[in-house]
Amino acid sequence: MRPLTILFMPESAYGPTNNCIGIGDVLRRRGHRVVFAAEASWQGKLEWIGRRSRQRWIGRRSRQR
Repeated sequence: MRPLTILFMPESAYGPTNNCIGIGDVLRRRGHRVVFAAEASWQGKLEWIGRRSRQRWIGRRSRQR
């Protein structure tokens, strides 16, 4: 089977996002490319997934003080 690119666009909540992370990790380990399109507030929380996955941020990231 040739590698696929799978896009996850989880609802901006921990439950749906965590489910997508788990499923995406299994797919990534099987050789597929995983892409996350998430609200900008998730930036930094999904980056640990690894270099073989990609993240795209929707909206503006709030500035931390």
